[in-house]
Amino acid sequence: MAGARFQIFTRRYGRVEWRLVGANNWVLGRSGTSYPTAGDALLGVARLKLELDAAPDEMFVDRAGGWRWELRIDDDILAVGHRVFRGRGECRGMLARFREVAAVAPVDAEPRVFR
Repeated sequence: MAGARFQIFTRRYGRVEWRLVGANNWVLGRSGTSYPTAGDALLGVARLKLELDAAPDEMFVDRAGGWRWELRIDDDILAVGHRVFRGRGECRGMLARFREVAAVAPVDAEPRVFR
């Protein structure tokens, strides 16, 4: 998908995460954990891409009644949905879109800082 990309970014307290944004800059998903360095976050993206096909779809209803998705390998959360979805179909559709885009998306060269 042209224009889609992984972004590495730092939040408060120096922890680093990644997110996958589509060509329209909408967030499709994000890291399931934070990392100590940008290099570690890049390794997290590489692992996601490597294990994307092996990670089963996990969808669930949260305490507030919204649908969420995760991709896990054993106890490691590789990726999570960026928001809560109204229904199972919407959640499943976004997870499928995430998988499709994540498989081919490049990583932005410059880490960003978000507050």
